[in-house]
Amino acid sequence: MSPVALIFIKSIGFGLAVAAPVGPMALLCMRRTLTQGWRHGLATAAGIAVGDSIYAAVAVFGLTDLRRALER
Repeated sequence: MSPVALIFIKSIGFGLAVAAPVGPMALLCMRRTLTQGWRHGLATAAGIAVGDSIYAAVAVFGLTDLRRALER
């Protein structure tokens, strides 16, 4: 195998390891998928995504209000 291909394969592995951190929500999703099936895992993942979106929206709108207050 050429050195370039070896570096490429190592880079892909490193990128996947960095991009997919395993936290408590990921473990919950994996556990539900393995014990109850893919539909429950998908529902859990969707719920986690909605929850994260709500937190992000609260942060964005809160920062917008803070910016408006500081501009006055």
